[in-house]
Amino acid sequence: RPRRPRSPAAPAAPRDNFDKMITYNTHNWAQIVFQVSGSVMVRVMPQMVLAAVAGAFFMYLSGQGFVEETNGLVFELLAAFLLFFLVYRTRSSYERYWLAREAVANMMRAVRALALELSTLIEGDRGVVREDIHEFRRILDLFFALFVAHMRREREVEEIEPLIKPEEKENIVISTNRPLVSLSILQSRIVTIAKDARLSEARMATILQNVNVLVEGLETCETIRATPLVFPYAQMLKFFLAVFVFLSPVTYVDRLGILTPIGAAALAYGTFGIDEIGVEIDEPFGFDGNDLPLAYYRELLKRDINQIFSKRSLEITMPTPKARAV
Repeated sequence: RPRRPRSPAAPAAPRDNFDKMITYNTHNWAQIVFQVSGSVMVRVMPQMVLAAVAGAFFMYLSGQGFVEETNGLVFELLAAFLLFFLVYRTRSSYERYWLAREAVANMMRAVRALALELSTLIEGDRGVVREDIHEFRRILDLFFALFVAHMRREREVEEIEPLIKPEEKENIVISTNRPLVSLSILQSRIVTIAKDARLSEARMATILQNVNVLVEGLETCETIRATPLVFPYAQMLKFFLAVFVFLSPVTYVDRLGILTPIGAAALAYGTFGIDEIGVEIDEPFGFDGNDLPLAYYRELLKRDINQIFSKRSLEITMPTPKARAV
């Protein structure tokens, strides 16, 4: 029985073994409430246990007659003070998160634009242009791979080794800013092509603008990673959070009774949890479920770069149609 001809294969989608952000159904409240993956509950569990122990301790003292109804004015003022601290903390961390996300998005956009420009604007002999396309594909993939490793403080990444030429390895290995070295390699090759009169100065200027976008994005991400929340602010916030959560059960032990430990643990989850969210998104370049999925972004970018340059390589490889005889 003859087999049916296969349809052209679709571009391969990014593999699922790369880190991705936590996704969820925004309409399924039960899943959101009880989902552990991506939640900060596990991280604040020690504080919740300590708060429950503190609540049980004050409940015991109240049962023994050592704790009478206490005026909660001091804790109300402290709660207002902490509310301001937590709002500022969360807002500052979220601004840093979105600034990092925007910088990475601009870099990905610039890499795609470079791939399109470098695959179409360079002129010359077919063999030379084919070699240029192969090199630009390698360098652009190398840049983003080094960027991901650099932001995650990874020095040894096996999958990057095949992308590095022997003459480039020494400069990249000893450098403290490896993505910048790859950009210098890219820029020097572009300038060399322009000197060979295979790229006009106007086109070179357009291409180098996107290289500058990559440099600016790299600087922005490095600044975010190198400047965490100032220590005195973080210290005061955590100190007064501990005072408020672990001592406030004295103000509601008479009203909650045996439920005091549960109320204290819930209060700890709410207050320490908000602070932990700020800590997690303060530097969104790691491997946490709520960090930016840089490795997944690289896989998407690599797929797009290969598609762009493969199309150009195919056009160069195809023979030029001969003119018909008159």
